[in-house]
This record gives sequence, structure tokens and C-alpha cells, in this order.
Amino acid sequence: MLSTIVVPLPAAADANGRPGALLRTLAALVPATVEGVVRDVTLLQVGEAASLADIADEAGCQFVEERDFPAALARGVAGARSPWIFVVKAGTVPSRLFGEEAARALEGGLEAGRALLLREQPASLLTRWFPALAPVAGVILPRDRLAGAPCASFADVVRRARPARTLPTAAVSRV
Repeated sequence: MLSTIVVPLPAAADANGRPGALLRTLAALVPATVEGVVRDVTLLQVGEAASLADIADEAGCQFVEERDFPAALARGVAGARSPWIFVVKAGTVPSRLFGEEAARALEGGLEAGRALLLREQPASLLTRWFPALAPVAGVILPRDRLAGAPCASFADVVRRARPARTLPTAAVSRV
């Protein structure tokens, strides 16, 4: 149902350069994969960071390495096997209910052209009262929404997802 593209961020590695946050994201996607919600995962690497190819290979992910984000995302989308793409920041740990809620939303038929946002768990009193102010950790959108003009960053992907609905579940950011 979903092709997942994991977008590594510079802060996704710990002080020793180990990609612990990325590993937590990949591990959190396993239940959704077992449920059949996540069909394939692509790991993007942008720039001159330490290679993540070994991690992608061990995790059974596709691996895309490019100098810039637009080219990496375009290759990731081109290699996706599903009409729906879940773009998620490395370090994001979706809740256990993510797979079930995403499947329910997609099976229920989203309005044409609508996207789904996965927000981080509220971290402050303000975001507890107004969850729509919590940062976006991931976005599910139709593949054709990413096929147009290139996205220069994860924030551009989120902007391209408008109009969107927020999933009831939240994610923990471990960056």
C-alpha cells in the first residue's frame, strides 16, 4: 500500500557518527511492513555523509545516494512500487498504531489529491492544546504529487502535501 522514503537529517547520527536515530525509524516500520501497509522502503543519502549503504542492505531497503535532495527524492519516487508515498524524517518513530491508522485512511478512500500528515507527539503545553502546531514528522501523499517540480527539502514535501488531514496517531522524534 505504501512506499516509504526515509529522509536522513544531519542530526540523525549520534556524537560518534552512528546512525542510531535512523535505525530506530527503520525498526519502527517493521510492524507496518508485517501488516502489509508498508510495501517497500528507500533510504536516501544526500551529500558527503558517511555511507548508509550497509545499513540499507542489512535492512532490506533500496538505497539512493545523490549530491542534492531534489535528485535523491526524484530517484526514490521513481523506484517506489506503490501509488502512495510515505516520506518520513530519520529519527521519527511512528506509534504502533501507525500502520493500522494509515491503512484505514487509505482503504476508506481519501478525497482526491488529499494527503495525510504524521505529526510529532506534543512536546509542549501549546502543542497539547493545539496539536496542529506540532512539527510534521512524515507525510503520506499520492506519488504524482511528488512527480512535478523538485522539492528542495522535507519542508517542501510537506508544503506539497496541502490540503492534508492529520493522522490521529503521533510519532516520537528521536533526533
